[in-house]
Amino acid sequence: MRAALAGIGASSLVSAVLTAIAFELYFDQVLVFPPGPPRFEPIGFVSYGVGAFVAARLGGWRAVGGLLLFIAIGFGHSLPFWFVRGFNGPDADFFVGPAWALGGLTFGAAFAFLRQAAPPLTTMFAAAGAYAIGRLVWGVIFDLVYGVTWTGGARPEWMNWLDLSGAIWSAGLGIAVGLWYGPRLTRLELATVAIGAALTSAVIVAHQGWMSWGDGPTFFLSMASGVIGGLGILVGATVARLRDQTSSLGFASSF
Repeated sequence: MRAALAGIGASSLVSAVLTAIAFELYFDQVLVFPPGPPRFEPIGFVSYGVGAFVAARLGGWRAVGGLLLFIAIGFGHSLPFWFVRGFNGPDADFFVGPAWALGGLTFGAAFAFLRQAAPPLTTMFAAAGAYAIGRLVWGVIFDLVYGVTWTGGARPEWMNWLDLSGAIWSAGLGIAVGLWYGPRLTRLELATVAIGAALTSAVIVAHQGWMSWGDGPTFFLSMASGVIGGLGILVGATVARLRDQTSSLGFASSF
């Protein structure tokens, strides 16, 4: 479990950095794509390759299987709603992302068994993995609520509350991760996990946050949920360390 968690965390940290750089280059028009959404799928090859390497070195094929499950849920959790709504199903573009991800996972796992040393920073990766899984859980909940209730047409007003609950979820998740892992992380490791949670969201908000006010402040908060989660990690870790210091002082004063 810990090895799979570390693999997921390593993947999420690498993905956060590369995706933030890619978005920055995209917004600055350095990266130009054909009409349609930006195609960042090759990032998955690198990020999941790193994650598979870490998972395989720490826990073997069972840990790699945990990362594979994470990939499957991440890409496939919305598929049932295609069929529930009577859609024809995903087009060929849908499979580009999973193909890059699975290619990276295969390469990273195979390369891991050629190496003998275990990767360092396991606790940091596990903390990032716990946060990534929590964010995936929210993604599944969001798609479930939206997929079951959406009837087509304009965006319903009640979706604003779902956006707000996503921001609250990120804050609570970040605080929980900080409380649990904070005392076991160095300051640099803690900063890395928090920045990894916030980085991509921060870049998007910096470039497009002003445009989101037309959809209401709750949509802006949803866009900034990564930043909120990163701050929550720092808050949780600070509270945990202060609590431990208070407990240590109380224990020492009893003698």
